[in-house]
Amino acid sequence: MNEIHTSPQRDTYWDTVKALLIFLVILGHSVQLFIYHGWNMKGFWDDPVFKSIYLFHMPLFMLISGYFAAKSLAKRGKPALLRYFQRLALPCVGMGLLYLLLDGTDKSLFRSACSGFKALWFLIVLFECVILYYIMQLKQQIWYKSAIFALSILVAILFGSTPPIPRLWPHATMFTYLWPIFVLGAVLAKKGVTHEHINWKLGVFCTGLYLIGFAFFQSDWYVYVRPLAFQIDSLLIDLFRSGVALAGCCMALWAGKYIHRWVGKYRIIQNIGKATLALYVLQTPFFDKSKILSNYLPEQMGYLDAACLSLCLVLALYGIYLASRRIPFISQLLYGESITRNAG
Repeated sequence: MNEIHTSPQRDTYWDTVKALLIFLVILGHSVQLFIYHGWNMKGFWDDPVFKSIYLFHMPLFMLISGYFAAKSLAKRGKPALLRYFQRLALPCVGMGLLYLLLDGTDKSLFRSACSGFKALWFLIVLFECVILYYIMQLKQQIWYKSAIFALSILVAILFGSTPPIPRLWPHATMFTYLWPIFVLGAVLAKKGVTHEHINWKLGVFCTGLYLIGFAFFQSDWYVYVRPLAFQIDSLLIDLFRSGVALAGCCMALWAGKYIHRWVGKYRIIQNIGKATLALYVLQTPFFDKSKILSNYLPEQMGYLDAACLSLCLVLALYGIYLASRRIPFISQLLYGESITRNAG
C-alpha cells in the first residue's frame, strides 16, 4: 500500500497508480456485494468485471510494496523495519478492537477480534514479506538468499494445504502467491528499473498475454478458492495465475502512464494515492457490514451503478480518513501513523 520512505522528489506517477488500484479494490467489492449479494452467490467468480480486477490488483499492490520496501530497507535498515511494524501490524490490532465494538454481543470477543484481524490479510502478508526480505538481505551470498526464498515457499505450501495446519497460518496461501511478486518488485528496485522502462511494445505484449490468460482462466483457479498444493496440476495452475497476474501488472503500469498524464496533476488523486493504506483499512469493515448500506440501495444494480457507488465511497472514505487522522489514538491504531506526521 503506502510506501514507508518518501523522497523529496516524489514521483506522483505511483500515487496515481495506487489511487486507481484502491478504486478497483472497492469496485470489486461493490460488484461482489451489491450486484451478486455476497460470497454465497457464486456467479461473481465468472463476472467479467470482477475477474478482470481480481486477476492482478492485489499482486500489483504487492509488486509496488516490494519495490519501495527494498529502497526503504536499503536506506534505513532496522528503523525502517520498525516503521513497517507500526504501519502494518498496528492497524490489524486496531481493526480487531473496532470489530469488537461493531459486533457487540453478536459474537464472542475472541471471534470478533479474529474477524477484524483476518479482514486485513493483505497487511499481514505484506509484513511477513518485509520481514523475510530483511532476513534475506542479512547475507549477500546467492545460496543464502535462494534458500530463504525457496524454504519460505515450501513451508507456506505445507501450511496452506495440510489440514488442520492452515489454522495456525490462515494466510499461508496468499503468502505463497504474493511473496515471489514482492521479491520481484524488490529486485526491480535494486536494478534501477522504473515505469519509464515500460514502453508501448512491452505494454501491448503484456496486454495481449493478459487477455489470453483472462479468456482461459477458470472460476475455480482463483487463489481465494484453490490454494497451492504438492500436486502437478495445482503447481501448473499457480504458475498460470501468477503469469496472468504479472502480465496484468505490466499492463496496468503501462496504462497508468497515460492515466497519470490525464489526471495525475490533480492533487486529490495524489492525496488518495498516498492514503491507500488508510482507505484499505476503512473499506474493510464497511463491506463486511454492508447490510446497512444495502437497505438504501436498489435491489438490482448494474456496473455503472457499482462504479459510481465505488467512486463515491472512495471520496467518502478519504473524507473520513482526513477527519479521523487528527485523533492520535485513531491515527496510530487504525492507520499506523505518528502524531508528528499528522501535525505536518
